[in-house]
Amino acid sequence: MSLIYLNRAIVTALQVFCTLYPKLLGVLSFLLNNCLCFPQCNIITVCFPQCNIITVCFPQCNIITVCFPQCNIITVCFPQCNIITVCFPQCNIITVCFPQCNIITVCFPQCNIITVCFPQCNIITVCFPQCNIITVCFPQCNIITVCFPQCNIITVCFPQCNIITVCFPQLCFPQCNIITVSSDASLCCCINY
Repeated sequence: MSLIYLNRAIVTALQVFCTLYPKLLGVLSFLLNNCLCFPQCNIITVCFPQCNIITVCFPQCNIITVCFPQCNIITVCFPQCNIITVCFPQCNIITVCFPQCNIITVCFPQCNIITVCFPQCNIITVCFPQCNIITVCFPQCNIITVCFPQCNIITVCFPQCNIITVCFPQLCFPQCNIITVSSDASLCCCINY
């Protein structure tokens, strides 16, 4: 049963990637028309329907992005950054963060979230129905992921990571130091290596 759930998670991850990749290419074409931030910047972006947001931030930046329906968000952050992203229905979010970053992502229905974090990162991801979450974390990371129904979670963590995954009934696949709370233990399958 565990292998079946793991295969489903891998297939879901591939489906998310295949869905996001064409959109990512389309959004990257607008890069020069969006926000590029150099040191000591604070960015607040609010987006209404049918928006594509790309934010690239260099050292010592704070980024807040709020997005309404039909939005694609890509945020890339370098050292000493704080990122808050809030997304409503029909959103795709990709967040990449380098050392000394704090990331908070809140997503409502019909969202796909990919978060990649390198050393010295804190990640909080909250997801409501119909979400796919992929979180990859390298050394010295703290990850909290909360997921409600109809979510697929893949969390990969390397040394010196603390992971808290709360899954209301569907599937969760965290790896490393795991605290998992599920409202339905028969539907929440957690693999611990």
